[in-house]
Amino acid sequence: RIELIDTSQVPIEATFFNGAAEKFGHLEENKVYLFSGGAIKMANKKFTSVQNDICISFDEHRSDII
Repeated sequence: RIELIDTSQVPIEATFFNGAAEKFGHLEENKVYLFSGGAIKMANKKFTSVQNDICISFDEHRSDII
C-alpha cells in the first residue's frame, strides 16, 4: 500500500496486488506518475490512515503507468 496525492493535493490510498507490486515496484517518492486502469472502491476506514472515502487498487492485467 502506498499513499498517492492527486492533482487537487488530496491523498488517496493505492494498493498493488500480485504482479502489479512487481510491475510498479520502481515508484519513487516525490515523483509524478500517471496511472491508468485502477479499480476505484470505497475505502475501509478500519484499514487505512488516509482520510479519503475511496481507494484505488491495481493488478498487473489492467493497470499501467503512462
